Amino acid sequence: AVDRNGKQQTFSNGPDKGYGYLALAVDSARGVLWATAEAIPLALGFDTTMAGRASVFRYDLKSGRQLARYDMPQGDRHGAGDIAVAENGDLFIADAADRSLHVIRSGSSKIESFIPRGEFFSPQGPAISKNGKHLYLADYVRGIARIDRASGTVEWVSHPENLALNGIDGLTVVDARTLLGVQNGTNPNRVIRISLDESGRSVSKVEVLAQNKENIREPTHGVLVGRDFYFIGNGGYGSFDDKGNPAAGERAIAPVILKLSNVR
Repeated sequence: AVDRNGKQQTFSNGPDKGYGYLALAVDSARGVLWATAEAIPLALGFDTTMAGRASVFRYDLKSGRQLARYDMPQGDRHGAGDIAVAENGDLFIADAADRSLHVIRSGSSKIESFIPRGEFFSPQGPAISKNGKHLYLADYVRGIARIDRASGTVEWVSHPENLALNGIDGLTVVDARTLLGVQNGTNPNRVIRISLDESGRSVSKVEVLAQNKENIREPTHGVLVGRDFYFIGNGGYGSFDDKGNPAAGERAIAPVILKLSNVR
């Protein structure tokens, strides 16, 4: 946990050995912190027998006490990646391993399938629309999807051919017609502001807010606090190989949290 002055303290010591956290979502209305974790080679205590395991955790926001654990289905490989919590407490979970989208309904004790495998290539960064009727989801390959929360209908947000919307690893809703995208699949890596038309189905403009800085290398998840946007400037995942060892020619750099002021 990091306060506005940069003071840090341990919120939770984590789940089982071999699991690494991948995403967080705060539900202030219910005093809950959601977290996803997977058994990955980069996590301490990992061994190959754990591959494919993933879980979602619910914590008390004040004390850090674990309130619940939801394990992803065993058998097929699943991932518990980026998440978004809706105004009613529903939690949506992007599964990049299974290429699907799951949901934990408010008050439920189980994970349900919301969008099955077949629609996405690499789902990332779900974000709830301001009116709560839709969910925006970044696909690392295809761009941005707009999903009806009631029916589960998926439509792809159209955009001019000269605007790149692939490679987005974090998506945030600012208002009814504005999204922020953290884009680490482009060169240079960058943070962009995406303006939508009145329908929310088409992109009218993309502005680069930050890019080409030494400390913006493999940026990822961000959160809007008031008018300011905080994001992880250098995720560092690409500095390691599939076995969790430093990758050849790469230099691991301590992670930083960066702030963009007045993005609204």
